[in-house]
Amino acid sequence: DYFLDLFDTALQDKVKKLYAQVLSGQKIDVERTFALADGDAHYISTYFPVKDTDGTIIGICCASKNITQRKQSEEAARIANAEKEEYQSRFKAILDYSPQPVLIKDIKGNHIFSNKAFLNLLAIEEKQQLNDSLRTVLDDASVLTEFLATYEGDGLGSLSSKQWQQHTIAHHPVLLSVCL
Repeated sequence: DYFLDLFDTALQDKVKKLYAQVLSGQKIDVERTFALADGDAHYISTYFPVKDTDGTIIGICCASKNITQRKQSEEAARIANAEKEEYQSRFKAILDYSPQPVLIKDIKGNHIFSNKAFLNLLAIEEKQQLNDSLRTVLDDASVLTEFLATYEGDGLGSLSSKQWQQHTIAHHPVLLSVCL
């Protein structure tokens, strides 16, 4: 009868509601954070009804697990991902405003990035036009033969970057390059 007196007044209503849900037959998972002298501790608690042999609910059981390490790992991953996104955004901005034309495609020929200087050089306004223009060069049998010949000896496993002779796209010389 005095169990709720163990809890802070603000928490008593939440505990009453939680216990009412469990006593009605529900299983409830609750995550809690406790401020400790050496940092926060994170726990997940599972509350579930205890039943007798007739299936009548006779009590509540709670099992708790310390998930502090998991929470710290999740936070570290979130911070690392945010930093990666920031660096990628900065790198893209540098490339986009570079006066040097830049085109990045994967080995399958899918467009990944082209900067403003590249699009302006070829007077291309949309990426679909860019893909069509590049496809005409890369579908050329002699270009494909030359491209495939650059891999002989290296193999795709050791290839990090290849460049080969200039070709003309829309009457402009372009040095074709593939990065893996």
